[in-house]
Amino acid sequence: MLKDEGIVSDSFSFSRVYSFKNNELTNLLFPLFDKDIIMTKLAMFRLKIRDNFGAMWLSDYIDNGYIKDIEKPKAPIIGADGNVFNLIGICSRVLRKAGYSDQAKEMTDRITNSKSYDDALSIMCEYIEPVDQNYNTIDVFSDDDIDIDI
Repeated sequence: MLKDEGIVSDSFSFSRVYSFKNNELTNLLFPLFDKDIIMTKLAMFRLKIRDNFGAMWLSDYIDNGYIKDIEKPKAPIIGADGNVFNLIGICSRVLRKAGYSDQAKEMTDRITNSKSYDDALSIMCEYIEPVDQNYNTIDVFSDDDIDIDI
C-alpha cells in the first residue's frame, strides 16, 4: 500500500515490527527512523485510512500536554487545499466554534514556529480530529426510512 501511494520507494522494507495492546486492540508499530519516506504523503495517507484501519501515530497514545480533557473537534482538512495557511484557517475556525479560542491561538503560534510541513500537520492533529471535507454531507445511503407520497 505504501508503495502504491508513492510514500516509499520500490526497495523499501521494514526491518522491525513491534506489537502492543491498547484495551482489547492489538496494535502494530513500524519504526520509521532512517527510512526514505515522504512524511507528508504518509501523514495524509494515515488520515485517509484511519476509519478503516485505525491508523494512528504512537504519539496519539501519549499525553503530550497540549490538549487535555477535551474532545477534539472534527476539522474537514482531508481533501482540502493543502496550503498550510488554509489548513491553519480551517482548524482555527473549528476550534473557535467549539469554544477553544485559546487553543486556536496556541496551535497557530506553534505551527508558525514549526520547522516543516510535517510538523505543522502533527501539531494540527494534536488539537483537532481530521475528517474528510464531505464529513457533514447527507448520507443518501443511510438506513433512515424516507416516506414518499405518490
